Amino acid sequence: MPLVSCPDCAREHSDAASACPQCGRPNSAVAVMDRPAIPVVSIAPGPRSAHACPKCGSENARKLSLVFRDGMQMTQSATGGVIVGRGGVAGVGALSAGTAQSLSSASAAPPVQKKVNGFLVAMLALGTFMVIACLGNGSPGWALIGLLMTIPGGMSIYNTSKWNKEQYPGLYAHWDATFQCDRCEFRYVPAA
Repeated sequence: MPLVSCPDCAREHSDAASACPQCGRPNSAVAVMDRPAIPVVSIAPGPRSAHACPKCGSENARKLSLVFRDGMQMTQSATGGVIVGRGGVAGVGALSAGTAQSLSSASAAPPVQKKVNGFLVAMLALGTFMVIACLGNGSPGWALIGLLMTIPGGMSIYNTSKWNKEQYPGLYAHWDATFQCDRCEFRYVPAA
């Protein structure tokens, strides 16, 4: 390999070098080879799962019912022993049971049905008893008071049972269809 002199810095270098090692001037003696361009292929993202999070796109999403169930832990333990002393022998034992729940499980709890107010049910029962007893012995004033006592209890039972029958099933179905993203905790119902 013959040496050539760089026109800029006058340093000699190989004619096979693409540039002067001293100053970096391209060597005119070397033919620049055309390199094939690296093809850029745009890859379309793969099909997203129907359950992918619409907010962050994560595929790590679970139904709220699973989040709720996975965060519940039932515990039960039993222990026992024998005590020996001057007075004799005695056996002892204990049984304990409980439930532990994570915060994420508590926040993913299903909707609950409404309960009837116990005080209003007691008023309904007492008012009904007063109406029956007072009409039988000829006390219409007390019967009217008893009738007025039955109205709040009756309305409470009616409204609660109506809500549990009409509203609760829809709320529960919505909860059962809802997913929660494990990455961003966004809750959503996947498009059908």
